[in-house]
Amino acid sequence: QLVAKPHPTTGVVKFCDPLMGASTLEYADLTAYAVQSLTDILQRNQVAVVADTPKTLTVGVVAATCDEEASGLKFNVTLSAAAGEMPARSFTGFQRSWSAHGNNFAVTAATLNAVLEMFKDPEIRAYLEEG
Repeated sequence: QLVAKPHPTTGVVKFCDPLMGASTLEYADLTAYAVQSLTDILQRNQVAVVADTPKTLTVGVVAATCDEEASGLKFNVTLSAAAGEMPARSFTGFQRSWSAHGNNFAVTAATLNAVLEMFKDPEIRAYLEEG
């Protein structure tokens, strides 16, 4: 089962204030997007996602930042993931944006990229793949 770990900050947060325009987000929305992305990826790989199973993956977006670069912005999203009784691990994904119109897309893409980084962890993969 997938468990969404809520971020202690609720509501809309201004997390990036570059010259290209301020960006806001809700951590709950990013965590929901991460959980949905995980569900989609697992189901596409014939892994059943069911509520009543002893196998648990707890995930939550813990940070979102941006860095101004010469030609645009780099959005960074950090995901915390704990497989079963393993200690939580952090995975960061990033996405660049070269226009203010692409900033929202870049934040969600960075979230997906953090999820994909999580799937690269050999211990989490082993936990998910075992019987």
